Amino acid sequence: QEFTNAIALLEQIHPETRTGAKVQPKLKEYQQKQQIRAEYLLQEAYEQGGQGNFIKALVYLSQIPKETPTYQKARIKIAEYSRKQHLKEEVERQAALARAVLEKQRQSGVNQKPLLNVNVESSRSPLKHGLQWQEVNH
Repeated sequence: QEFTNAIALLEQIHPETRTGAKVQPKLKEYQQKQQIRAEYLLQEAYEQGGQGNFIKALVYLSQIPKETPTYQKARIKIAEYSRKQHLKEEVERQAALARAVLEKQRQSGVNQKPLLNVNVESSRSPLKHGLQWQEVNH
């Protein structure tokens, strides 16, 4: 954010003026530093996303300035990680519901054999999360 503000101020100075000519090297330096920071944030987001920490990844991505070339990559990852976070939350809701149903059956003392076996898997990858339902033959 600091580089973005500094760049915005320096860009207001016309390069044709004496002051503008003096600040051009500083402007380029700040733009380079802003791009380096944007790449760092993108890399951190990739690492968090790879570990299934999509909310943290989205926080990193949201800090990438729109003025940087990296922003286009960030937009793509924002969409991807938002979808994956939504999927992860949905799977977690389904798993919690399945556990609640099983616990309710245990508490009520139901002695019948279940119609379905529920296997709740959990891992860090949302693509590996899920409920596996298997029909039980009596």
